[in-house]
Amino acid sequence: MALAGTVKSLQPRWAQYGLCLLLASGLVVPAPAKAQSILLGPAPRRIKSRPLYDPALPTGAERAPQLALDEPEFARLCSPTRPLCVTWARQDKTSKVIDALAELEVAYDRYVLALGLPAPRYSDDARPLTWQLGADPEPLTVRLKPNLSIGFDTAAAVCRSGTEKELARLAHLCVGEAIAARLDPAETPEIRRAYALNLWWLVGGMTDVDASALAHVQSNPQVAVFTRDSLAQAPAAALFFDYLERELGNNSLAALPTGLIALSAQRTPPNAWRYLNQPDVADVVRATFDDNFPVWAHRILDFAFARAQVGTTVSSTLATLGELAQPRIDWIIKASSLPRRVAPALPLDPWGSVYVRIDLDVPTDKLQLGVKAEWEAPVAMIWQIAKLDETGKQIGRIDVTFEQRGTEIERRLVALEGTSSLLIVGTNLGGVDLVHPFDPDHEPFEPHSCTVYVGRL
Repeated sequence: MALAGTVKSLQPRWAQYGLCLLLASGLVVPAPAKAQSILLGPAPRRIKSRPLYDPALPTGAERAPQLALDEPEFARLCSPTRPLCVTWARQDKTSKVIDALAELEVAYDRYVLALGLPAPRYSDDARPLTWQLGADPEPLTVRLKPNLSIGFDTAAAVCRSGTEKELARLAHLCVGEAIAARLDPAETPEIRRAYALNLWWLVGGMTDVDASALAHVQSNPQVAVFTRDSLAQAPAAALFFDYLERELGNNSLAALPTGLIALSAQRTPPNAWRYLNQPDVADVVRATFDDNFPVWAHRILDFAFARAQVGTTVSSTLATLGELAQPRIDWIIKASSLPRRVAPALPLDPWGSVYVRIDLDVPTDKLQLGVKAEWEAPVAMIWQIAKLDETGKQIGRIDVTFEQRGTEIERRLVALEGTSSLLIVGTNLGGVDLVHPFDPDHEPFEPHSCTVYVGRL
């Protein structure tokens, strides 16, 4: 899907040209059957044949439940300077109408004017981004008004929520999802919410609701990072966007996540019940790494270490929460109790991970350990081991050979002097085989379990 060779050397070209072209035009539309590379963009490259799937498999989220319905009896207040409106029931005397519109304007100015992101679209009936305010407490929902007069998938957005608390957060999420809907409404609702969350964390900080949601996804690292309809995992996907931005991005905030969504755009047939979300964000991620299975697999695994705040760079979002944001470790084993064979409490969804920590409570000079992991076919799993000091900081990484078609790995661990503990991390890469990789649209996912054996040699 991409040019042969490494992608690191081409990152400056993306930084200089790719984002400029993307944001100047407002949208980059790839060919329907080609997942573009976020680093290489629409450059000439080898095109691999797309895998064939059973036509009965879902191709994306359902369209009808996402459609916005007009509320003609609602009162309306629009901004005199921005393409934004808020509406509310005429009998509602409690909604913070003025405050909501002001926060919506702040979010628009930050994203569109300051960051240079594409502005939310007008609907075909010339309505701008609209926020429907409810008198009762209710979470934010975002519905779509597809622009049928344009030759590719794009849509205006209508948000709805209560106004009882965290008005600024709700306004920023509303504008963020509206931008994502302009770029690619066929992307899953979870991906659009994750994009909006990532933007909010960049400019707005962390609220109690964000902290609680992050703690929830971090306590369930076995769950898929990308899903289709559920918004529960959106914070995990937002963390993944944050990871890619730190590792591969440039100085332009939100450039890389914006490019990921823009390059997954396509055209859904008018009579389709579901969106044609092909390619999706996962396809663009793989294409970014030249569809090289070991390369992008190691990136997914490195993200699992980043969730544990172990690696070369640490997420400021997770660092703010400290211990609250640590992922659940299934087993913490003392070296003096070895040998042990353990399994995670729950099986792993695609791109879900398992963590096992070995505390070295024995002398480490001349200490040698053996590690063996086994897992269920047909999925591939990738493993790595981090050496940690007394403070939990990484002092080294032990590579484990990645077997694309294997169901087990073995590794001898030596030279453990100065190591306080070992963090063993395994990630389920999903998919059926090498030519049918993980697709977030194919819910429900089939989880797979594994076992980890550790013994002294």
